[in-house]
Amino acid sequence: MTYFSKLRKTLQHRGFVPTLRHSARFVLQKPAYPILSKIISPKNHEKLMAAPVLGYWPKLDEPRSFNEKIISRKLSGENSSVFSKVSDKYAVREYVEETVSTDILTELYFVGDDPNEIPFDDLPNRFVVKATHGSGMAIVVNEKQEQDFDSIRMECESWLETSYGTKSREYWYESIPPQIVIEEYIPDPNNSVPRDFKFYVFNGRAEFVHVDFNRFSGNRSRRFFDREWRPYNFRLDYPLGPVIDEPERLNDMIEIAEKLGDGFEFVRVDLYHTSENRIYFGELTLAPGAGTETFYPIDWDFELGSYW
Repeated sequence: MTYFSKLRKTLQHRGFVPTLRHSARFVLQKPAYPILSKIISPKNHEKLMAAPVLGYWPKLDEPRSFNEKIISRKLSGENSSVFSKVSDKYAVREYVEETVSTDILTELYFVGDDPNEIPFDDLPNRFVVKATHGSGMAIVVNEKQEQDFDSIRMECESWLETSYGTKSREYWYESIPPQIVIEEYIPDPNNSVPRDFKFYVFNGRAEFVHVDFNRFSGNRSRRFFDREWRPYNFRLDYPLGPVIDEPERLNDMIEIAEKLGDGFEFVRVDLYHTSENRIYFGELTLAPGAGTETFYPIDWDFELGSYW
């Protein structure tokens, strides 16, 4: 067992792996980044940030694991314009329309770079606010009357001033015009959040899909399945979720994911499936977890890497 795997195991047992990841990002990216970037190469910076979390020292010259290949992608500079288009929360809509159809797109209510122009009075009771140029920049509004619109505008202003690509080293975000998009809240009759199916598409073939459970609560869990809907017991960052029945439109989702993922060595295609049997597009993700999500056991990091 390597030093890093021992460290990860100890931290995992004590519940500190997510904290360690966030601390590494804070120390190596935010306050000290301008100084460290002058004395540490981008490659070594990524290794230092990833190693304690992954449990091994990444080999980026000849990447083997899934996380190593994500980090190598971040350092490569390849396909910048294509990557930017499919990562742009607004521009990707055109890609989806051309590749699949508009049927899986949510309704677009607003796009612009001035939060003061958001027409809150004209929006429906439920909607989703996003930034085009980053990940995790989203506000889900369930009850418009209960929202503080000024707070939403301030959050949007903060997003627009954020250079997400610089922080995460996901270079394709840097050329995306910072904008705010407001889209339809995906409807579901029981008013719950529809299931989010995240397909891992390698060279145009969907090999795995994971489903998150209780995503917006403190009891989040996750379960992986293959394309035949066989469940797996390996974990990625979160506790193991339940085994659920195969969704009725699994084959349709696989077909959509493979169309959207065609031409990429790897891309994660996120789709929503509602209780009314509707499929909606979520997003395309080129670097899940920025290459620092933790597999248990580690072998599965290398197993998924073998498909890439």
